[in-house]
Amino acid sequence: MSQTQCEPDFKVEVSHNHVDANDQLERTASRRNDLQGVRGIAIIAVLLFHFFPKTFPNGHVGVDQFFVLSGFLMSMISNRQKKFGHHEIASFYCRRVKRIAPSYLLVILLSLICSSFILPFHLQSFNLESAKLALNFVTNVAATNISRDYQNMVAKAEDLFTHTWSIAVEMQFYLIFPLIFVIYKILLGSIGMIFLAALCFTSAWYHFTLPPPEAFNLMQSRIWQFVLGISVNQLEGRRTDGKHRFESSFLHYVCLITVALVSFWIYPLDRAFTRFK
Repeated sequence: MSQTQCEPDFKVEVSHNHVDANDQLERTASRRNDLQGVRGIAIIAVLLFHFFPKTFPNGHVGVDQFFVLSGFLMSMISNRQKKFGHHEIASFYCRRVKRIAPSYLLVILLSLICSSFILPFHLQSFNLESAKLALNFVTNVAATNISRDYQNMVAKAEDLFTHTWSIAVEMQFYLIFPLIFVIYKILLGSIGMIFLAALCFTSAWYHFTLPPPEAFNLMQSRIWQFVLGISVNQLEGRRTDGKHRFESSFLHYVCLITVALVSFWIYPLDRAFTRFK
């Protein structure tokens, strides 16, 4: 992708050196063992849930873990920059597109090609419409309709793009993350944390009061998970001395074990909490 293509409408110039530096930050962040552990547990949990839903009924919370982890990583990478202005925001969006678009578009293309060989004609047309939803990152919005409800679609196994609801949530949150981060930086300190807590509480209220299809799929009912990750990263950044680093490291592994226990627990979590039908 060229530099010109990455530039937003207000013509902010983003140097390749600046983007490369931030790419290096992302690679450094991704090498943290605790974060890799959470990512690995989440991947395994989701796969086991899809293959053995009765044995691993809580594996779907791996997606929730991805949202929290995503918020943590976005905050970590943005927090390491000396400033977060127009250049940094433009760079943020360029990195997201560069990181996601190639593989995402390839998967959609290959899925459509495969569907033309393995699916009957009426399902090919249906999947073409689903591909359009996926390309516009609105699969999650469409899934609030009972006819496209996630559980129904997975049970039928007719839509090759059902799984793109989660990337749609991610992309929609990317649109508002810079605004959230800038407001937090302006407020600073305890006031900034109160802002994050209020945002988290408001989104959680939506999560627990909306009907399950909306609560499970819509970005506004998932913001609290991203913001939780942001908040944890900001609190972690305040603990810099040796004792606190040890405590943080210990806490990381306690959290890792807790995440694993919840993900692989053989008894279903209360659906009133997970909002998963």
